[in-house]
Amino acid sequence: MSSFIAFFRKPQSWPIVLIPAGLLIWAGFVAPVLVRESFYSLVYFDSPYQAALPLRRAGEPIVEQVVIVVLDGLRVDASQRMPTLNQMRALGADRVALVGQPSLSKPGWTTIGTGAWPEQSGITSNFTEKAISLDTLFLAAKRKGLTTALVGMDWWHQLYPLGVDYNRTVSPPTFLDVDIDQASLVQGDQAVISSALEVLQSKPNLVIIHLLAPDSAAHHWGGTSQQYLEVVRNADNQLARILAALDLNAAALFVTADHGHLDQGGHGGGEPIVLHVPMVSVGKGIRTGTYTIASLADLAPTVAVLLGTSIPAHNQGDILFDQLDTTDEVKATRALDLAQQLLARYEAMLQIISEAPEVNREIINRAEDALQAGDYAATRNLSEESNAAIRDQWTAARNHRLNGDRIGRFPLALLLLTGTMLYFIVWKRARWNWQAPMVGAIEYFVVWNGLYFGFHGHAYSLSMLSTESGDLPVLIGARLEAMFALMAAMVVVGILGRKSSAIEIVINASNALFMVASALAVQLLIFYVAWGLVFTKYLPDLRWVFKFFLDMLQTTAFWPFADWPLAILLPYLALLTLGVAKLVTSLKKLYRGSISAG
Repeated sequence: MSSFIAFFRKPQSWPIVLIPAGLLIWAGFVAPVLVRESFYSLVYFDSPYQAALPLRRAGEPIVEQVVIVVLDGLRVDASQRMPTLNQMRALGADRVALVGQPSLSKPGWTTIGTGAWPEQSGITSNFTEKAISLDTLFLAAKRKGLTTALVGMDWWHQLYPLGVDYNRTVSPPTFLDVDIDQASLVQGDQAVISSALEVLQSKPNLVIIHLLAPDSAAHHWGGTSQQYLEVVRNADNQLARILAALDLNAAALFVTADHGHLDQGGHGGGEPIVLHVPMVSVGKGIRTGTYTIASLADLAPTVAVLLGTSIPAHNQGDILFDQLDTTDEVKATRALDLAQQLLARYEAMLQIISEAPEVNREIINRAEDALQAGDYAATRNLSEESNAAIRDQWTAARNHRLNGDRIGRFPLALLLLTGTMLYFIVWKRARWNWQAPMVGAIEYFVVWNGLYFGFHGHAYSLSMLSTESGDLPVLIGARLEAMFALMAAMVVVGILGRKSSAIEIVINASNALFMVASALAVQLLIFYVAWGLVFTKYLPDLRWVFKFFLDMLQTTAFWPFADWPLAILLPYLALLTLGVAKLVTSLKKLYRGSISAG
């Protein structure tokens, strides 16, 4: 005891006391607040790009009716095993579409109806309960004097409360239901289609129909499971009912999805199987063929052209002219409409983040002159050139603003690292051991990453939060495994300190914790410099976001529960390991001695 008291009277000894205390303060009070604020700013992202924009002119309709069927969670490979959909492919336009990130349902549904990506729409998660504040296909149709219908679960009606004449809310079972089975999912989709067929009898001009069962099946049983494929086959049967009810001489039918699914089930991240979805269309105004990859944002302006409505004012997509069967004059006119709409859209966005938002209108002026002169080819080429120029200007301005913000955050990050560097100086002057703490810290990261990536097969992706096992096991597991890895690190420190005194074990254990915390802090600060902690102007790279949250969760393992202050208890685990190791050594000597005596 006297040696302990003498030790802690030395000034260089106090950091050993302060390390556990500092980790407890961080894990118990600071980290939870930062995680909460960062998480909320992401999932309830308040996009600054939602201001009202001037409405563009309408055009001449190509079709009388457009029906969009959204098969929730339909993978491209699964869609290729659907007989009815393959029949549509043979008769109409077949292509793959790229969805936005996060690849979740509400953001995808918003993109389908507005042409706007999540960063601009402000719909970035399934947690949001607000209505879309942008211009939509429904509103554009109403301005044209058309009738509209929406058939699906209540989330759709929450997003689109305006501009819908026929609202049919259906509550199909989801993978969250405890007693979910294939039969209930099949019955749910059948009920949706039965309701949709009733609505179609009134012949609304714009109809969106949503089938949830494929998504629920993939979440519950996996994206390659037999149950998923059978539910998809039923969805194909329901699609046949819709197809039979339409007059394709006057209507166009689109079939697409909001996202795909991992093999084990799950979406939200940036995996190709999640981001790529089918986009198949057939009917009047659709040219038969197989086309290059498009984006989900392209659906809204393409439907607007077919119906002859104005392009939704906040749209960011392109018109899929290659698959539209119409005249060169119509294509040129609507190409110029799109160029004017995109110019207004991106100019308004530039004013939010750029000090010099002036845009070059020369190209679009030339396109207008070409249209007046009847040069349709030049009109389209110049319109597309204008679109590329304004998008490039937006990308450059966004990157410039982002890099400027990063430079502004860098000094604070360096300042926060100063304390770490000072402690390493104290470490060197005190001549504390380096080997045991470093090996213990390395062991922590090997164990944690081995469990996360190797044992579970996880990745840095939001898709991990919506797997068939659900999000809580992944998040809770990440922290529990951090606790396990920390305890394993203390065992290693104790074993390596077999020839050390008790006080040296305490030093080594505390310094190992410091090394682990410092390595995590460096990673957190890198994210802070790159993206900040609260997101106001732009969405961060979601792979970085997921890693950031995992790193923060690991730091909370220093004090995971109210009555588990691990940062204080862990050094004693190293001491206990040392005691056990010495006891085992003594027992071995005693055993060998008894053998020799015998």
